[in-house]
Amino acid sequence: MPLCGYCDRFDLKRFAAVLDGHCFTPLQRHIDGFHKQCDFCRLLINSFSDSAEWLQKTYKNHLVCMTIYASNAQIKGPKDVKKGLGITSLEATLCDGRKKTGVSRGFVIAAEKASAAASSGTVRGRFLGADSSSEEHCAAISEWVNECQSHVKCSEAVFGTQVLTHDDNPLPTRCLKVTQKGVRLVETRGKRGSYLILSHRWGVNTKSCSTTADNVDNRLLGKDFYDLTPNLLDAIDMTRKLQYSYIWIDSLCIIQSGDGGKDWRTEILNMADYYQHASFTLFSMCKDDSEDPNPDGMLFARKTPIKFLARLPFLDFDGKRNGHVYLYYRPWSELPFRVFKSAVLQNPMLRRGWVFQEWFLSRRILYISATGLFFECLEEYPRAETRETVEANPSNDSDSDSESDSMEPKSSEDKRLPHSFKTTIVNPDLPIESTWYKLLEMYTSMNLTEVEKDRGLAIAGIAKYVRDILMAQDDKRGGALQRYEYVSGLWLRDLHHGLLWLKGDDSEAYAPLNGFPTWSWLSNSNAIRWNPIPTAKQRERSLPAITVTRLYSDEILETCFRISEPSGDGTPLITLDETDQSYVIGPFNVDNAFTGLEIVGRRTALLVRKPLKAGEGKLVQRITAGYDRLSDFLMDSLSESMYDAVEAIASIFSRDMKSANFNLYEVCDPSNPKVLCGWASIETPHIRSQLSKYYGTSLVALHVSTQKEVLGGYSSGKLGLRHDVYNVLFVEALGGDRNLHRRVGMGRVFDKAILSLFQTADEAQILLI
Repeated sequence: MPLCGYCDRFDLKRFAAVLDGHCFTPLQRHIDGFHKQCDFCRLLINSFSDSAEWLQKTYKNHLVCMTIYASNAQIKGPKDVKKGLGITSLEATLCDGRKKTGVSRGFVIAAEKASAAASSGTVRGRFLGADSSSEEHCAAISEWVNECQSHVKCSEAVFGTQVLTHDDNPLPTRCLKVTQKGVRLVETRGKRGSYLILSHRWGVNTKSCSTTADNVDNRLLGKDFYDLTPNLLDAIDMTRKLQYSYIWIDSLCIIQSGDGGKDWRTEILNMADYYQHASFTLFSMCKDDSEDPNPDGMLFARKTPIKFLARLPFLDFDGKRNGHVYLYYRPWSELPFRVFKSAVLQNPMLRRGWVFQEWFLSRRILYISATGLFFECLEEYPRAETRETVEANPSNDSDSDSESDSMEPKSSEDKRLPHSFKTTIVNPDLPIESTWYKLLEMYTSMNLTEVEKDRGLAIAGIAKYVRDILMAQDDKRGGALQRYEYVSGLWLRDLHHGLLWLKGDDSEAYAPLNGFPTWSWLSNSNAIRWNPIPTAKQRERSLPAITVTRLYSDEILETCFRISEPSGDGTPLITLDETDQSYVIGPFNVDNAFTGLEIVGRRTALLVRKPLKAGEGKLVQRITAGYDRLSDFLMDSLSESMYDAVEAIASIFSRDMKSANFNLYEVCDPSNPKVLCGWASIETPHIRSQLSKYYGTSLVALHVSTQKEVLGGYSSGKLGLRHDVYNVLFVEALGGDRNLHRRVGMGRVFDKAILSLFQTADEAQILLI
């Protein structure tokens, strides 16, 4: 590979000695090198144009500014080169003098693993080829896992209450034992070791080759694996090449049919442990969103991205030649954060409800996609197989492929990925109850094939994880163990927050689901939100206003359970009352889908009528949510109209409410309907149809909780610094001996006249179903 005299002396370490990190050379020098068949000059010139003559004419007397990067971080001087620069890429930009023209090109810099450039830490970049199952790729995966074992976050579970090792964790109930000769299903019976786990979308043939009550005995003998799909065979092959003995695959390790669902329902609750204990999770990304997304398997045949390649000498710390480094041109559309966006974040796979749980619970993930491998763990940003870190935020990227694109993130916000939510959630000082609502907001926006069957089940593993965190937090704080009942998708201990969900998007039709109580988010297949999700400070000022005295099973007239006093060991706190039936509502009984709540609280009738206008809706939400600061409270704004005044005040606060595509309705005092007292979100269609009328309708509101001393706002026609807000459920009476009610919506009220109606109302007992 011939080089011109200039490129033959090219030294990557010189960039670390330049204050701004920019090195300039005349474009003409590289055009001359192009004509002399210099490989690097040809690589550079061909990346800018197919015609060196056109380039010379158009950019006469221009300079080429070169900049090197360690992932997205530009390398500038002065920097100690002996500590390792970690170079992964180079950017070349045409400049008129020192002024950049905006025409720039990017290049990957790679070194062989055993070379001096790599071992010295100067060059971090690698090129592994197009075969995802090659020896080079397997070595890179093993290297990544070995590095990750030193990460603190990646070696812990449940806030450090459990230390996880790499090769000594409990194995799942059943695993596939992989040998060079074949594969066999084994019952582990308490054994420990290391294993992989597969996350995949089932295709049209997955069910037909799954493990059933009829074939499980044969599979325990190593038989009856002849009809596995290419995707499953690839997962087994990767396990073998990576030298692991075990892999867990849901379709093969859980009995899917023939036993009445007994094994499946048991194993659902073990998934939290399975995904946390695995060495890492193989994510088989979908090629498309069809019913059979990976008919040819997950180890896709990829086209090599290299169009032009150059080899430059590597100069060691003494300036002596010691091996080589390699450069190849890479279009902006193939930058790691853009490929990660399209191959991973926008993949249909990550829109699946079951996969959301698997993604959240996995400590380490290997994404296998048609465009390459990506590694992700709890402590670092995702990493491409070139060893570049994916730090820029793909969701904010413009997808532009213009000549003016740069390798640098556009802002500090661009450096944050959605995965940071998972890494920051594991914090013992955060209220995990609030985190649960954030998880539900994400989960309910996902897709499920069998919604009615899986709506509550596909989140059960995370629920078990959250329960462990609740217990760990209580133990750390030295307090008595509290209730841990998980009832129809919500936590009994936090019900005064959990009941306050609302349908997240009014453009979607309300889609009720059978078999779930109306008070639970499980009762419909819509995306759900809590607005706002209570912060730690808001929780301190939030007082429950209801008491749950009994829970009823789905056989509502026959089986009754009474809440007992908290036990000291975290065991279920629901005991049988006046019945000899053996059915008990436990914290994670997945059959506990429908539960009636016997509630004692105060209620009153409120007038709910026409939708609030967009501006009014945001205003009223602000009034009922509070703000972060009042230092810029402008008294002169009080001279404006009430609406304009509060808008002016609200606009200066540091936090605004989330925008949402849903209608809010006016809530008024029935005795003074001209005064706006709060807002309501109504999901039930037959009630909503009555609210389009100017006079609206009277609805019963149940006072669920009180938010004390909310900052900023308006009450009884006056602006104030602080006020109380009542969170309410709107309910509809169904009658019956047990005073049955069902939920029709929720809301917030803040007017003093309304609050007094609740305060003077007698406590009543209702059964909410």
